[in-house]
Amino acid sequence: MGIRGLSTYIHSDNACWTNINRIFESQSKDSCFKHRLIIDGSNLANYLHERNGLDSLFGGQYQELYEISTAFLQAVVQSGFHPIVVLEEIVEEEKKVTILARKTAKLRDLNRCVHNGESTTRFPSMGYIVLSEVVTYLNLETIFCDTEADPIISALAARLGASVLSNDSDFFLTKIPSVISLKTLSWDRGLLVGHFYNIDSFLQHNRLQYWAVPYIVILLGNDFIPEPFYYKLRKTITSHLSGDKIIRLFQLLNSFKDESAFRDCLQSHLSANEWKQFRFHHNRTYSSYLKPEDQVFIDPILSHYGLVYANIRKHSDYSFNALLRLPWTWGRFIRGEHFSQCSVQHYQRLPASECSLLIRSFINSILVRDRIIIEYVNTSSLCFEQKVIQAQKLLPDGNPIPNLDQISTIPQIDRLSIFLKITGSHGIEIEFLPEPWKMLAVTLRYWCLYCMPCPEPSLLKLIVSSCVITYQYPNRKPYHKLLTYKVNSLIRYNLRTFHQIAQWHNTYHDIYRLAQILDLPLSSPCLFYNGNLLFHILFVKEFRDTHFPELINTKSEEWINYLTRVIEG
Repeated sequence: MGIRGLSTYIHSDNACWTNINRIFESQSKDSCFKHRLIIDGSNLANYLHERNGLDSLFGGQYQELYEISTAFLQAVVQSGFHPIVVLEEIVEEEKKVTILARKTAKLRDLNRCVHNGESTTRFPSMGYIVLSEVVTYLNLETIFCDTEADPIISALAARLGASVLSNDSDFFLTKIPSVISLKTLSWDRGLLVGHFYNIDSFLQHNRLQYWAVPYIVILLGNDFIPEPFYYKLRKTITSHLSGDKIIRLFQLLNSFKDESAFRDCLQSHLSANEWKQFRFHHNRTYSSYLKPEDQVFIDPILSHYGLVYANIRKHSDYSFNALLRLPWTWGRFIRGEHFSQCSVQHYQRLPASECSLLIRSFINSILVRDRIIIEYVNTSSLCFEQKVIQAQKLLPDGNPIPNLDQISTIPQIDRLSIFLKITGSHGIEIEFLPEPWKMLAVTLRYWCLYCMPCPEPSLLKLIVSSCVITYQYPNRKPYHKLLTYKVNSLIRYNLRTFHQIAQWHNTYHDIYRLAQILDLPLSSPCLFYNGNLLFHILFVKEFRDTHFPELINTKSEEWINYLTRVIEG
């Protein structure tokens, strides 16, 4: 989200920008890389999706997003940049409020889309995986962050003397060599055209000094310091000036000869406790924006997958989930995965002192094998070692979960029993199912009836089988199964079809976790269509009776017959 109002102000000020056309024109396409460019991956994915008007509904247009992302990153390389793409894996504790707000807004927007026919520009769930596949295909250096990505991006840029590619206004006030805003970019004949932004030019043009930067961030507000927190303070100290809030703030800062005088002014308007809190925010902001290279430790590790940057925050307890990633492959695609803190509780912990951030092998999925083999670096001997983690695999009734490679050997009556459990068929009403099964039951029933095109039986078996343990391990993302098991059988599905299936799982996982965070009852199940959330509509009577009479009135015998045909292939 960045600093409130700063992006609009800076983009309207031409004095802060330097045209980069001459740099690109002076380089041939075959020249060596001369400029490192740290790319904010999540920001780029959202920008490309919105800029090109891609549809976030009914499948997400993943093939188009893949092609656009490939063309853009190829243009970055051909323009003479050495790109390093940074992608977020999980979020820090302090950013949960922001993530929760975004997910709640997504639910609200999609609900309006269903009820009122409105469109939405929400970014599809699996879009970031598409970008990670693109950077892998192009063999670009990639960082999968275990924390908020901004400090990693800033630290890399400061240490490497690199530019940052992002629309996030936080970087505009960070002491890094330069920022390239995605809003200023276009690409023509495989080359980028745009502008550099430099903080020195910005400060010089506005007659400001570096000491003013933390105060600007605090008084305008960002993700970690919401604007209302210091809104009254900013309004009070700038009330005698004219212009919008940013111009008034800059005028005020210019009226003080040094930082101590401005600090005395602020302190006179705050109580002792308020001033103590302000100093805390100032110290933190000063370090983040003016000393970014000191915030993280960057450890490059060379694996057989290529050069991967790993990161560990300084002065923190290195927990299991901050130390392990599980790379997996599907065709030419490779990306990073990790255990979340909750799911790790099912497994044996590894001592942090013995691990590196990079895991070189992930042997299939927890559903396919009864163990996970992890290769890690012993930091004492600097040698690769292995540990085997046994997986628990039980259905809620205590019976073992069948692996995908065992489905064909299970007697038909048992297979049908397993499938009926998760679909709520065979005379079982969805309302009376155990709470965790309701969403999946409704989703699968609707998906089989209304998905266009209807999934092939073999693909549907993969989906349903991999969903069986979703509730046993709610923090695992079961679409791993679709990528790691029987790769040859999946090759015939095009990229868009594959991502629709993967998004289905990913969205389900998101909403399951969101329901836990919000402590919402799941008696009104979520619904998906081609991987997109349609919200709680089946049990909203006035909406259900109007739009889904055929679904609600479907006879259980017809459903069982259809499901049996699917299972038998």
